[in-house]
Amino acid sequence: SQQTTWFFTDATEDPSFVKAIGAGNFTFPHAGPGSAAPSGPAYASYAAAFNAKYGHAAAPGTFSANVYDATYLAALAIAQAGSAQGPAIAGALREVADPPGMVVGPGQWAAALGAIKAGMAVDYNGASGDVDIDGSGDVVAPYDIWKVESGKITVVEMSVSP
Repeated sequence: SQQTTWFFTDATEDPSFVKAIGAGNFTFPHAGPGSAAPSGPAYASYAAAFNAKYGHAAAPGTFSANVYDATYLAALAIAQAGSAQGPAIAGALREVADPPGMVVGPGQWAAALGAIKAGMAVDYNGASGDVDIDGSGDVVAPYDIWKVESGKITVVEMSVSP
């Protein structure tokens, strides 16, 4: 008989999912993608500021850095476009996410806004990593492959490039 492999989404990379299924019930072939664990100086700066503000001892939660970056990019695009209208924001996103331009990152809002007001190009490199946008409007970013082993979510392949 042929074994079926289950492919999960990134949203199921959560201990509550494992608990709901039952940690001992993951005896079937399975895998799932998830955001690559952020790393590097921009993430370290973001995580330190996050923990200082919210008093967390552990790293910020899954997708926290991604949400931060999405919000930051939207705010930069509004500043670049000079408008908070959807089409204007959409038209300015690549201008603030992609090279060329002055590289800015988390916590550098004043420098980024100053550059935009001075007519300079900016290239935001975020807490989750570089956030360059491809031709389809997606951020090109690595992902991890995970599965449940011994009742715990375990990354089995890190930073796979799309």
